[in-house]
Amino acid sequence: MIIIKEFIPKGRGNRPGYSMDYQYVTMHNTGSRSPYADAKAHSAYILSDSAANRPASWHYTVDDGVIYQHLPLTENGWHAGDGGQGTGNRKSVGIEMCENSGIDFNKMEDMAAKLAAKLLKDKGLPITRLKQHYDWSGKNCPMVLRSRKNGWVEFVNRVVRHMASDKIDYDKPKYQGIVLSDTLNIRSGPSTRFDRVNSLNKGQIIDVYAETGIAPYVWLMIGKDQFVSNAEGKYVAKYEKPDEVLKEEDDMLDVAITINSFVDYPMAEVVARKENCPIYPPGRTVKAKKLIVVGGRAPDGFKGEIIALGGKDRFDTARKVEAYINK
Repeated sequence: MIIIKEFIPKGRGNRPGYSMDYQYVTMHNTGSRSPYADAKAHSAYILSDSAANRPASWHYTVDDGVIYQHLPLTENGWHAGDGGQGTGNRKSVGIEMCENSGIDFNKMEDMAAKLAAKLLKDKGLPITRLKQHYDWSGKNCPMVLRSRKNGWVEFVNRVVRHMASDKIDYDKPKYQGIVLSDTLNIRSGPSTRFDRVNSLNKGQIIDVYAETGIAPYVWLMIGKDQFVSNAEGKYVAKYEKPDEVLKEEDDMLDVAITINSFVDYPMAEVVARKENCPIYPPGRTVKAKKLIVVGGRAPDGFKGEIIALGGKDRFDTARKVEAYINK
């Protein structure tokens, strides 16, 4: 990020001069669609007599190429509309996002999200301290984000993503998940506005490194610049690894389940709850007196009782599983 500091001179009407230990970051849109109303133009405005006489001031203006800083972070500005003693004015950093004609909104909003993420991280503040102008005074601002479907949620997601970007250890996922939907799109960012880069199928096991978003619009980071939706928890469930094979050679389970592929896992889970027994992945050696096979066939060499619940396709398998559960 390129940040140019052009501070309002001390003593001007729009540089209040009150000390501030900021606890919030507040987002605005400039409200100007003029093709010339970029960050540089707003920096010139905030230094003008017109801004001083209002008085109006904020800390940063962001366009799609540069960021101007107008006030030090240790001083407040008049931007939140909640009065001389209001928390928005006295304890929050104000960021204006340009909306001039011809601007690359995606690039500008990403720069603003990076700046907001840095400000929150520098103070150790949670994402709940990111606010809209609307939160302080009820004004419809940041209007561009608020007028777009899920616009504010998507912006919050961006900020969370940038806050987490340098903390993710891709060798150590937080947990593993199993895909519940028939097809699940992988996108380059945590919203449907980002490009689809791949997809997952039902039953696939994935590593989850972080969760982002505002419930119920939760997104899972499953790799660098790879996100999947898990709105309302409908698409991914936490995957509990099957129990390991018993260590002693003479130990044997009464009942166990094996699956042909991870597509069969959701159906096997239903049987496992009925039988209170573990599920073994494809190719795993199983020692049990009775083996329930959900999809496919039993492992070669198995000597115990076999209950075959595999069908000609997964729908046929589902019917056999349902009949077994209900008998």
